[in-house]
Amino acid sequence: EGKVLLSGKTDELVNDEEARRIYLGERFRL
Repeated sequence: EGKVLLSGKTDELVNDEEARRIYLGERFRL
């Protein structure tokens, strides 16, 4: 069972350090 940890607009989440760490991993770079 999963759950949503963070939500928001794409541009907000892409710039959110916690969202990137949780969903994309610490090494993800754009």
